[in-house]
Amino acid sequence: MDLVGRTWRVGFPGFSVALMGLVLSACSLGHPRIDLADGATGTIAFRTQTPTPGDFARRNLDAPAAVIWGELSIPRRASGRVPAVVLVHGSSGVGNNMPGWRSELNGMGVATFIVDSFGGRGIKETATDQSRLATSAMIVDAYRALALLATHPAIDRNRVAVMGFSKGGAVALYSSLTRFQRDWGPPRLHFAAHLPFYPPCGIRLLDEEQVSAPIRIFHGAADDWTPVEPCREYVERLRRAGVDAKVHEFAGALHGFDVPTLPGSLYLPGVQNGRGCGVREQSPGIFVDAATGAPLSERPACVRYGATVGYQARAHREAVAAVKEFLATTFELRGE
Repeated sequence: MDLVGRTWRVGFPGFSVALMGLVLSACSLGHPRIDLADGATGTIAFRTQTPTPGDFARRNLDAPAAVIWGELSIPRRASGRVPAVVLVHGSSGVGNNMPGWRSELNGMGVATFIVDSFGGRGIKETATDQSRLATSAMIVDAYRALALLATHPAIDRNRVAVMGFSKGGAVALYSSLTRFQRDWGPPRLHFAAHLPFYPPCGIRLLDEEQVSAPIRIFHGAADDWTPVEPCREYVERLRRAGVDAKVHEFAGALHGFDVPTLPGSLYLPGVQNGRGCGVREQSPGIFVDAATGAPLSERPACVRYGATVGYQARAHREAVAAVKEFLATTFELRGE
């Protein structure tokens, strides 16, 4: 996997049909923002870093710098400080599910910040080669987005959640670990909730049960790219440790079930697929095959190619309802 450890090409990507429109150059954005004290919205550039998986796990803060951007939307009739959700894309970049989620969340009084981790780094996609950008670097992006939103006068810094899709789902899931927050996150600040959509869950991290906020995973039972079973097992381990975690599972739903521009089923032969791979963190930044204990090779034999994606209206509708109910409770929005 590309979260931490050696950089090897296991595909746990997401899928989106097209970029939403954040196709901008760093030059056109002006200087990266260090705060949003002026109440800025729209397209915002900010600084981040691009640690390798090993850099991330071992807290090498000298990782290369990068400038990326995101699209910040504040609800029109907002009064006082509002909660927010950082939205993290999958392996095809900012996709066609994002406008719908932005509309749903803004409509319930929640700001959204759609982060583009690819454009500023000159990356088009990682679905065919996950080594182009580690998920761990995108976790750093999410933390930097949180730190930036915390300076906005219209946003409640203590009510910011993270929601991501496949590769971005891994970001939403593993950014919950307190060890990563301690090493890379903003001081004395963490996400209020984590909402991963069809994430990969086949990696066992050190201190995986030490998380800071509730986790709600949304997954399709028919997903053949990032199967739901490892997520069920992970959530069970978390629950045994007393963590507030749950999997919402949708019968017959495929990877990308919330992308309305997808057909009901579409096979993608060229994408990497690591659904048969299991990984265990043996020591910080050192990963082994979960089944054999052997060190990971540059390209493990478990890696395959090809996966299926597809939209399912029922699953999408039910997921939207569950997300809104969960956030309304978590953010205490009832009656606002």
